[in-house]
Parts: sequence; structure tokens; C-alpha cells
Amino acid sequence: MSRESILKIQETEALAENMVVTARARAQQMLEQAEKDGQELCRTTEEQTTEELAAMLKEMQERTAGLAERMEGESTAEADEMKKNVALRRKIAEKIIIRGFEAKCR
Repeated sequence: MSRESILKIQETEALAENMVVTARARAQQMLEQAEKDGQELCRTTEEQTTEELAAMLKEMQERTAGLAERMEGESTAEADEMKKNVALRRKIAEKIIIRGFEAKCR
């Protein structure tokens, strides 16, 4: 081979080696950037999820409070109705017992 051919081959090999080094450096940069972007995406997703879950929890607490209030009102009304029925039945029972005593006493 001629000297020119050898120099041209060496120059081409150096250029190819330089291209490989540049490509590896660029690939490393891309990998680091992708990792950084992925971490940022995870962080923002986690923040959004936390906010959404907090909003859902607040809504559930409000619903639960409303339901508890409604059930308490219904329970109070039901208890009042039962007290009224018990008082009425007690009066009826008292009258029946008193009539029984009166009948035995006569």
C-alpha cells in the first residue's frame, strides 16, 4: 500500500473512533436526560395523585358526615316514636291491670 492509502485509512479510523466516542457521549447524555425526565414525571404524577386522593378523601369525609347527621336525625325521630308507643302501651297496660284489680275487689 502506498503511504497515502495508509494515511487515509488511519485518518478514516481516527474519524470513526471519534464518531464512536461522540455517539457514546451523546447516548450517555440522552440516558441521563431520560432518567431526569422520568424522575420529574414520577414526582409530578405523585403530587397530582396525592392532591386527587386528598380531594377524594375530603369528599368522602363530607359525605360520611352528612350521612351520620341524617342517620342521627332518623334515629332520634325513631327513638321518639318508640318512646311515644311505649308510653301509650304502658297506659293501656295500667288500665287493664287496674280493671283486673277492680273486678277482683268487687
